[in-house]
Amino acid sequence: MIYDTIRRTAEPSDASVRRFVRITFERMKPIPSTRTFPMSEARPFTLLLLFSLFCGTLFLPYAGAQVQYSIGNPSNEAQYMLELINRARANGGAEAARLGLSGLHEGPPTINGQSFPLANSVQPLSWNVKLFNAAQAHATNLNNNDQFFLGVSPHNFGGTDPGQRIAAAGYSMAPYNGPTTVSGFFPGPENVAEAETIGTGPYTGAKLIEAVLSAHEDLFTDQTVPGRGHRQTMMLSFWREIGIGIKVGTDFGQNMTWESLYIVQNFGTQTNSTPFVTGVVYRDTNGNGFYDPGEGVGGVRVDISGTGFFAVTPASGGYSVPVPGNGSYTATFSGGGVGVRQSQIVVTNGANAKLDYRPAAVANPTVLANISTRLRVQTGDNVLIGGFIVTGTQPKKVIVRAIGPSLPVLGKLANPTLELVGPGGTIATNDNWRSTQQAAILASSVPPTNDLESAIVANLPANSTGYTAIMRGAGGTTGVGLVEVYDLDRTVNSKLANISTRGFVQTGDNVMIGGFILVGSTPQKVIVRAIGPSLPVAGKLADPTLELFNGNGMSLGTNDNWRTGGQEAEIAASTVQPISDLESAFVVTLPAGGTTAIVRGKNGGTGVALVEVFTLN
Repeated sequence: MIYDTIRRTAEPSDASVRRFVRITFERMKPIPSTRTFPMSEARPFTLLLLFSLFCGTLFLPYAGAQVQYSIGNPSNEAQYMLELINRARANGGAEAARLGLSGLHEGPPTINGQSFPLANSVQPLSWNVKLFNAAQAHATNLNNNDQFFLGVSPHNFGGTDPGQRIAAAGYSMAPYNGPTTVSGFFPGPENVAEAETIGTGPYTGAKLIEAVLSAHEDLFTDQTVPGRGHRQTMMLSFWREIGIGIKVGTDFGQNMTWESLYIVQNFGTQTNSTPFVTGVVYRDTNGNGFYDPGEGVGGVRVDISGTGFFAVTPASGGYSVPVPGNGSYTATFSGGGVGVRQSQIVVTNGANAKLDYRPAAVANPTVLANISTRLRVQTGDNVLIGGFIVTGTQPKKVIVRAIGPSLPVLGKLANPTLELVGPGGTIATNDNWRSTQQAAILASSVPPTNDLESAIVANLPANSTGYTAIMRGAGGTTGVGLVEVYDLDRTVNSKLANISTRGFVQTGDNVMIGGFILVGSTPQKVIVRAIGPSLPVAGKLADPTLELFNGNGMSLGTNDNWRTGGQEAEIAASTVQPISDLESAFVVTLPAGGTTAIVRGKNGGTGVALVEVFTLN
């Protein structure tokens, strides 16, 4: 069974719960009578920053040739979270209404029982590489040490606090001069969101995007935290810059391995900093009027008049350019395939100003990006066999995984092996993923979580070529296993056009469970088939049934015998209708995201069956 029960908790202990979410914020700090830090702490960092500014002329007015100002290379998901934060900061009341709160001051926001004022509109945040380095390093440290299950605060984990980690990354925080409580307290510079799931696969693709959105909503609504400290930090007017670290991995807790996600947000304002013109260049391919991961346009040059700097957008589309101060500036966007555009932007009150550029959208077709099937792996003809076809003309980079030891089920396959076969025979084999392609598998961002599991990364020729992944147990062992294929490069014109898995369907937890993920901006029509009687093998499933579920666990429909159920004409029109009338099929138009198909034998029947998915034009 796939579990995804939401629970927010500070002390996860219920083994029946399979998704945990936790959000934390740094404890609030009082303002000292004269400065934020003792002089012994502030002076070295201030001197270092001033030296860096002097040598690099980071914020000096334009006086000659322009210099590129770089924000590094934020991931699509990090840029998405930044856009969500900046939307909230632009109009906190609207964000509160969007998320079902009574207002921005719902709660109300307090520190130590004293009211803390929130402004409805505050300056947008500019991405900062040093803050990102601090946040990413801390997120990685939390993940590497399974912090979620240790019951300790993430903010002081590892023996340092947020201010120390930010300073160690080379960021010199300016003395605080923002709003406070009547006793001089104000929010700290860090928010943390954490999530753990089991049985739903790693945080990648649509699952990661959904988790980032959920983390933002949880941090803003802040319903589990008296005083609404996360919302205070997110909406604090003093902040000018931000770095967001996102670490996907695994944790071990409650005697199980969990898929983990750690998000750390570090906020700051540098000593002697000047405003930024900041924003994002993106094509609104889904037409929702907001940036979504994958919509960013890279390679666009942004020139701001009257400054000594320009920016070039990374693949995720964001940019920032420091400006000398208040005034009206002309922004020129060019390159990156978007043509030339000029816009005016006004900077007031010494605050950052946001200017997005949304060139005309280019169609982003929805494609199959991932397929996985879980089943009991046996021997001989009853091993687990996954097949897929690559259409298009350019080679397709994929990772194929054989998972067993990390599955949260009884009777799991202890040591799976994997063979990838193409038209010319075996392409590659693997037993234990670290033994052959460790670097390439780690770079895929979806390595197996157990060293005994197997994986293969391959660049496969397209042109409607078919490939087969065969999963066996080492030494002829048996058990429940999962075979899956991920599309690692959606920039090429090739795609996974149809995907299928064959194995021996039993009963209970040993039915066939197939999952697939669609990625793109428009709904995609697919046909899912459960094949048995027409298979040319012995012991085939006599009468398969089929049921589909969406990513939220809601049933999309069932079928037993494809000519019944009201879709006979539509299934026949697909041209890939089943051969036997006892086989099942379902045609459905799906949004981007995950779908699960479960194949059973009617009346508890068992046998060899095939589950497959075709995209339909």
